[in-house]
Formats: sequence, C-alpha cells, structure tokens
Amino acid sequence: MSTNNIDETDNVEEVEYKGLGGWLILLGIGIVLNPLNSIFSTYTIFKACFSEGRWSILTSPTSETYHVLLKPTIIFEFATNIIMIILSLTVLVLFFKKSKHFPKAWIITFISVILFLVIDIVLCNQMPSIPVDNLYNQLFKTIIPFAIWGTYLKTSKRVKNTFVK
Repeated sequence: MSTNNIDETDNVEEVEYKGLGGWLILLGIGIVLNPLNSIFSTYTIFKACFSEGRWSILTSPTSETYHVLLKPTIIFEFATNIIMIILSLTVLVLFFKKSKHFPKAWIITFISVILFLVIDIVLCNQMPSIPVDNLYNQLFKTIIPFAIWGTYLKTSKRVKNTFVK
C-alpha cells in the first residue's frame, strides 16, 4: 500500500513541474523580447552606417576615419546581427513548441553571442578610434545570464519535463 503512495507522489511532482510556468516565464519574456530588441538595434545602428553616404565616408581610404579593418568589421557585425536574429527567432519557435531541442539551441545561441562579441572586441581593439568599453559591458551582460539560465536549463525538472516534443 505504501508503494502506491510513493508512485502517486512521483506523478504529482511530474505534473507540478511541467509546462511554461515558474522560472520559465521569466526566461520566456526574455526569449520573446530578444528578437524584437535585436531587430530594432540592428536597424538603428546599421541604418546610420549605410545611409546618407556614410558608408563611403567610413570605408574610403582618403577619409579621416578610415581604417583598413573598419569595412570588414562593419560587415562582420552586420552579418552576425542577422545570424543572431535568425537564431533568436529559432529559439523562440522551439520554446513555444516545447521542443526537446530548445535548451541546446538556447545554449548554442548564447555561446555564439559570446564568441561573436569576443571576435568583435579583438577586431575593434585593432582600431584606436573605436571605443570598446561598450563591447566589454555587452560581453559581461551576456556571460552572467548565460551562466544563470544555462545552469537552470541543464538542471531544472520543469525544463526536463516540458521540452520533450
């Protein structure tokens, strides 16, 4: 008789820790806002670079602001922003589908962001006119949530019971 009680308790725990609830709500808010933020910031930043003749000013060897690495760095940043938008939209879809691939996709996305930021810092450090303090802040602001949410995604019972499809 006590064996049946243990089995029933185990089933109750599984039901309690299933679905998009608890801490996953906070993570979900971030997952929904991330693509919107990425699209807005990409549009805002690169609209200025590619409009009003600024591209030729930035990339012309006769310009005061010219540096040989500036053009490839801007192209790299634009391409990585587009990749990050695609990855964040993929993570969003996997999250709401409750796909078993969601936790790994989220972790891969954050590792990609960290890797892209490190490469961007290395590139920008080669150009004395480019301040990199903001990039270091972004890197720090990316590593902290990665450590917290990455650990949560790896250890949470709710995550293991929710993302199974």
